Amino acid sequence: MIDYERLMNALKDMLLEEHWDNYDLTGIVRNAVLCWDDTAVLVKSSDFSFVFDLLSYECLSVNTNDLKE
Repeated sequence: MIDYERLMNALKDMLLEEHWDNYDLTGIVRNAVLCWDDTAVLVKSSDFSFVFDLLSYECLSVNTNDLKE
């Protein structure tokens, strides 16, 4: 079972505070899904995805859509 409060805190830890208002963090967290044989949880937006350990909520994987020109 996903602990949405811990997940929100883990997600905020991964983002700069100045970017929090750029995303619907509540919606992103509420749409999180279990992954990796239900040992982790995936949160994603159009700009990033993070995989957090389901027990510790430590970030295990980061993917961003940063474009570099």
